[in-house]
Amino acid sequence: MSDSVDIQVLDPDDVDEVGPLWKALHEHHHQTAPHVGEVLTMNDPDESWRRRRLRYAEWLAAPGAFALVAREDGRVLGYTVVRIEDPEQGAMWGRTGRAAVVETLSVLPGARGTGVGGALIGAIKDRVRAEGVRTLDLHVLANNHDAIRFYERHGLRPVVTFMVGHLDAGGPS
Repeated sequence: MSDSVDIQVLDPDDVDEVGPLWKALHEHHHQTAPHVGEVLTMNDPDESWRRRRLRYAEWLAAPGAFALVAREDGRVLGYTVVRIEDPEQGAMWGRTGRAAVVETLSVLPGARGTGVGGALIGAIKDRVRAEGVRTLDLHVLANNHDAIRFYERHGLRPVVTFMVGHLDAGGPS
């Protein structure tokens, strides 16, 4: 990664700046796991961004939540949105403290493998540790083996597999 990449806090009012990265992630998900379009109906990237943007506004209004962007020469190469869960939200897993939930971590295709994602993960960890948070959660597509390896290199481990299927005609019985 170039030394000119800066990690900065993204003001919630500027969230539209990361819309193209969300759409790139959306496309990546459909390429990585084509069956996603069979079980999840969100195939239109513009509608997906509209809905995700609403969720970002909700999440970023909550205490402790934040968004970070990785920029080089003013261009956004990656971003993350993180919210904080209280212990009772994770009670099923026996958490004893708050957890940072990475709702999105996206890096532009041309910047993947350059250290941008690692810089974002490092910045997340630094920020939440300073707030006393000791657990980091995120979701990753089961067939996104590159992302799984990336997150494992950064200390995360698979815990649960999330299964989805339609119960309509032709779907799972």
